[in-house]
Amino acid sequence: MEAIGSSIESVALVVLTHHHPDHTGGLAGVVERSSASVAAHTLEAPIIDGSVRMPNPYRNKLFGAVAVPVVASINGPPVGVDHHLEDGDRLPVGDEIRVVHTPGHTQGSTCLLLEPRGVLIVGDALQYKPVFPRWIESPHRRNNPRCPHFMAEHRGCQLPPNILNAT
Repeated sequence: MEAIGSSIESVALVVLTHHHPDHTGGLAGVVERSSASVAAHTLEAPIIDGSVRMPNPYRNKLFGAVAVPVVASINGPPVGVDHHLEDGDRLPVGDEIRVVHTPGHTQGSTCLLLEPRGVLIVGDALQYKPVFPRWIESPHRRNNPRCPHFMAEHRGCQLPPNILNAT
């Protein structure tokens, strides 16, 4: 952040595209140092705030029984979600960024559409190649119809949107 002339203390809002630990692992530290508020989709909020356990995304229950506690251990402590987002909401930092609900990677995955620029921040919504063999892979990661072109045609985005994968 120093490279762009800013600091962690100046962060006012953290928007999470989904609950996975590679997106939430350092959240508690950021909130503690900055007093930032946190925004996430309503379906992701209970997982982020710790009121619901992280779901087992794996088809193979035995693999899931081993993997879920390991993944949960890198999740970091629960953090309260101040802004529960829904499809079509605007972020609480002006009126230019629209929430687009894109279930698939997780049930509450979201993308952020910067409407004036035609830029879509997709988080992990573009992950179509399986990371694991099919017997381990989560069934909702395949055949996601909510790809950017689908969103563009059905959600009022300009085609083709500029896409920023903010993983």
